[in-house]
Amino acid sequence: MNFNHKFIQFINLAITIIFYFFLVQMLYFSGSSTNLSLESVTWYALLVIVFVVLMYVLINTSFIDRFERLKHKQWIFAVAFFVSVVIFQIVFISYVHPAIGFDAGAIHSALFNPTDVNTRGYYSQYINNLSLLLIQHWLADTFHNTSWLFFDYIGLILVDLSALINILTIWLIKRKNTINLIFLESTLLMVFPWIIISYSDIWVIPLVSLIILFYTLVVKFRSKLWLRLIMDVALILTVILTYYIKPSSIIPIIAIGLIEMKRIYIALFIDHTIKLKQSLIFILVVCLIGGAGYGSFKAIQQTINKQSYIPVNPGLSVPAIHFISMGTSGDGGYNEKDALAMALLPDRQDKVDYSVRILKQRLHKMGPIGYGKFLIMKQSNNTTDGSFAWLKEGHFFAKNPKPTNLLQSFVYKDGKNLKNYQFLAQLIWLLLLFTLIFARSHNDEWVQILRIAILGGLFYLLIFEGGRTRYLIQFLPLIFLLAAYNSDLSWNFLNRGFRWAKETFSIDD
Repeated sequence: MNFNHKFIQFINLAITIIFYFFLVQMLYFSGSSTNLSLESVTWYALLVIVFVVLMYVLINTSFIDRFERLKHKQWIFAVAFFVSVVIFQIVFISYVHPAIGFDAGAIHSALFNPTDVNTRGYYSQYINNLSLLLIQHWLADTFHNTSWLFFDYIGLILVDLSALINILTIWLIKRKNTINLIFLESTLLMVFPWIIISYSDIWVIPLVSLIILFYTLVVKFRSKLWLRLIMDVALILTVILTYYIKPSSIIPIIAIGLIEMKRIYIALFIDHTIKLKQSLIFILVVCLIGGAGYGSFKAIQQTINKQSYIPVNPGLSVPAIHFISMGTSGDGGYNEKDALAMALLPDRQDKVDYSVRILKQRLHKMGPIGYGKFLIMKQSNNTTDGSFAWLKEGHFFAKNPKPTNLLQSFVYKDGKNLKNYQFLAQLIWLLLLFTLIFARSHNDEWVQILRIAILGGLFYLLIFEGGRTRYLIQFLPLIFLLAAYNSDLSWNFLNRGFRWAKETFSIDD
């Protein structure tokens, strides 16, 4: 075996080892979460668990084959489950649409008073949120509606659109597991109140789903030049738009690029299959997507620079190093003292110098061992909470509303069923993580792309501001797709339990 073969084997093994290193931590931290405490958990939680298990049996096992009328009806049950969840989401929003605080509230308030001095100051500092504000302003202007209820329904559409795109993607790359993804998506969406939080975490996930879908189509049409070029352009345009909504969400394209580089390396040095024609096509593709990407990037940037809706001062914008520095403090998340310093320092270079100085001080104080321990603690904070840190932001709601109906009691701070929600969300998060364990082939390119993208997200949150699981929402499409891609293996493992139950209780097929 020559060096090139050994190098590729090393890369494949390294991806697998690093991925499982992080996955084991995630499972351990999530399994030991306080959300799983049975204190204050009531029969509501048991009812939902029974319903989910029933849907799993109907959709993912052969148990119903013993009933002739239900035989081979898994698709009907799966679609019915998804539709019922969508209906539940609509009902949920109808009864739960409070005013939201933190950054989502800052965006919404700018729809009413964009000239307010505090609002202008916020967007001058956090100019990355300006793109999302302009989109929401366009929607509000187009539909003549600025209510929280309106934007909650937009959030519902975006989240469910992401689910549908994911379903289409898995249908293209591993059709037999499509029904499993429908079950996973439906189960999580049933306990996903984040649809009422009109912020970038939610608004970006259909774009993340589209990045994977367009790359799937690139692979599918690789031998059909013009179709492939169209998909390549669509892919890069989606990446650019994703960047302007939430820059960290373009991590999947980095994973795709790394796998494409590996594929080219194998073709060049191992298989020796690249000819002149393929080289010319590659150059054409690179030039086309490079031109389309640069052109769209500049066009969007000019649109933002020329916007007159809200006056901002880009010179006051917070530098990226600030979020790295803040990510080394406290629990690895938001630091009010750091944020105040950014607001008080008038010059951008002063902000950079301050952040660099504080970062060095914190790293020096912790030392290598202390920083390692800090990262383990931060990884726990980043990945543990199956509710995605619901209510954990400062000023999560603009006010502190009191629950007045059953649905509100599950998600409001003083709701008597809040513990039920947290318990259920944690169980479902563990189920989703459990399905990531299995893989038929660790060298499969789809497995590697999704694993690298997920790892990239985890590394990003360890380096930059993190400290709470909310930041994982943007990477949910990747987790769903990887879980579904190998779900037939995890389902086989789980189904052994059902087969044991059938044999134990003498249930005949």
